[in-house]
Amino acid sequence: MKKRKIKKSDLQRKLWALLSKRIRQERPVCEMCGKRPSTQVHHIFSRRFKATMFEESNLMAICGGCHIKAHTDYEWARNIFIAKLGQLEYESLYLRANTQLLNWSIQDYLEAIKAEKKRASKD
Repeated sequence: MKKRKIKKSDLQRKLWALLSKRIRQERPVCEMCGKRPSTQVHHIFSRRFKATMFEESNLMAICGGCHIKAHTDYEWARNIFIAKLGQLEYESLYLRANTQLLNWSIQDYLEAIKAEKKRASKD
């Protein structure tokens, strides 16, 4: 039987599923409105910026309504992000998102997935 090749994209999806679940469990109330349960995790700087894709400071647990608003009212969302992170951390995160690359190997992803599973099992 032929072994299936491990793809980075499959490992990224697996890691994202684990990380997203943990973030929502740790932050059960929407971090934007503070009223509704968090059902989704939003990237402050898009997933297309791979360098900050898995950084917890780039993630917010939010409700569906706020997620839609964050993607349609950028200024509103940006102001909340800055209030949460502080101006300096927001700017630092912006620089990392726009200037760094995510050069993880297959092994890096496997180790991150293992660590995320370990963190989840402690809860």
